[in-house]
Amino acid sequence: VTVFDPDPAARDRALAFGAEASGDVAAEDAFDLCFECSGAAAACESSLAATRVGATVVWAGAAAPIGCVSVAPERVVRKLITLR
Repeated sequence: VTVFDPDPAARDRALAFGAEASGDVAAEDAFDLCFECSGAAAACESSLAATRVGATVVWAGAAAPIGCVSVAPERVVRKLITLR
C-alpha cells in the first residue's frame, strides 16, 4: 500500500498504520489499482495519471458533490482504465 497526501502528518499516520510508502504526488503509470478516498477533484484527476494500462481506479471519496473533474476520455480509453 502506497499513500499520497499533501499533509505530511497524514502520510506519517499512514506509515504508522502499515503503509509501505508515502509521498505527496503519485508517479505516472505506477499502479494497477488506485483508491481515491479524499473526494478532491484534483486527486481524482491525478488518480487516472497514476495508473498503468489496464488499471482500475475507484473514486471512493466522491460521495458528495465535489464539482467537476476534468477527464480526458482518450486517456481512459487508451489506458483501458476501469473507473468505478
